Amino acid sequence: MNNDRIITLENRSDYVLGLKDTQGRTYILHKGGKQRISSISLQDILDYPASKKIFLEGDAMVDNVSADELFKMGLTEKEIELIAPNATIEEIEEEIIEEEPAEEEVEEEVVEEEVKEEKVVKKATPAKKPAAKKTTAKKTTKK
Repeated sequence: MNNDRIITLENRSDYVLGLKDTQGRTYILHKGGKQRISSISLQDILDYPASKKIFLEGDAMVDNVSADELFKMGLTEKEIELIAPNATIEEIEEEIIEEEPAEEEVEEEVVEEEVKEEKVVKKATPAKKPAAKKTTAKKTTKK
């Protein structure tokens, strides 16, 4: 972010103005006074509702700022005209790329593959007979 103090606050009223910002700082502008601030400080001042109202009533104005910067701060065109009547509008050059129309439409060929179904034949195996019960014989020993 740009912290350079290049934006100018100007008191246009016949009395002393006190502007506050969201960080709790106070900016005192005497009759006809000017003060340089950064764009971040201006954003904080404009985010504080009472200070923004002072600008919208025409008691203070901002100078040396572009309209695009003010748009990025969330202001509308009407608010920009009131807050910064000298705001410059930066022109952005855009390259215009002309699309050439397609002369021929390319048709996609759909190749259908034959699906071969193979039947799996299982041979029936004879059922196994249940195994005979195994008996265990105990060996007897004579003493």
